[in-house]
Amino acid sequence: MRLVLLWQRMNHNALNVSLSSVMAVCGNVAVAAYTTQNVCCSFGCPESRRNGHIGRDRMIVGVPTAIMQGAWLTY
Repeated sequence: MRLVLLWQRMNHNALNVSLSSVMAVCGNVAVAAYTTQNVCCSFGCPESRRNGHIGRDRMIVGVPTAIMQGAWLTY
């Protein structure tokens, strides 16, 4: 919830994300957040969840560094 609040304070619009459950965390979150400079979310593929010990109640969120740097100033 804090992420959404910070995003809206910084950008004055809603945070739009697409969710994936078939892409690996490394590709769909880490790389995509870096290359697109957008917030990226994934439930992770079964292998990522198993090998990364990601619980059933967790979602993975990738946030570009530039957004987080601005967020610290806003929050």
